[in-house]
Amino acid sequence: MLHPSSRLTLRRPLSIALIVLVLMAGLTPAATVASITTPERPVEQTECQCVGYVVNKLFGGPRPGVWDTAASMATDPYWRNKDVVGKKNLRTRSRDAKRGDVIIMQPYATVYAWNKKTEQMIELTNIGDGAGHIGLILSAEYDGELGGWFIKMRSANWPGAWAVKTLTDGKCSNVADHWIFVPNGDPVSFWRKLPSVKA
Repeated sequence: MLHPSSRLTLRRPLSIALIVLVLMAGLTPAATVASITTPERPVEQTECQCVGYVVNKLFGGPRPGVWDTAASMATDPYWRNKDVVGKKNLRTRSRDAKRGDVIIMQPYATVYAWNKKTEQMIELTNIGDGAGHIGLILSAEYDGELGGWFIKMRSANWPGAWAVKTLTDGKCSNVADHWIFVPNGDPVSFWRKLPSVKA
């Protein structure tokens, strides 16, 4: 099993590739970047809560019902309700984790997160200050020796010390990718999309 730090390879920014193309074409970078990146109308960006980020990413915005915390969303009544998540977003709880799953951590869960300053996995408790936390799984690998899942998670409103990459995603300006370890038996759940059923 690779140490999480060996997986933290940062990709070169797209801007480097763009500058190389500009130089090859003999154009000035400022004029080319301005002509490529000027949007017709700016997208208003804001800091999002973790629930708001996932709901906007999966459903395009809030759905009916009162599901105000990540912890409250870790139930079949939420993910199996077509009126809440829509027909195309029905999910079921999974025993394993994989790319595309939703991960929900209960407030009383104990997970370990990679801290980029100390370069160590640090134990976290009281997840989300009592509200839990929700994110999207970008990758997952089971470690039988340690008995748990190494997960790369994308979410909003998670402390910056745990971010291995920060980004703006849609309207959310405080999104980041994180390496976490979830031990077996921990109150963390994985929610997998059900296959589409043709009517």
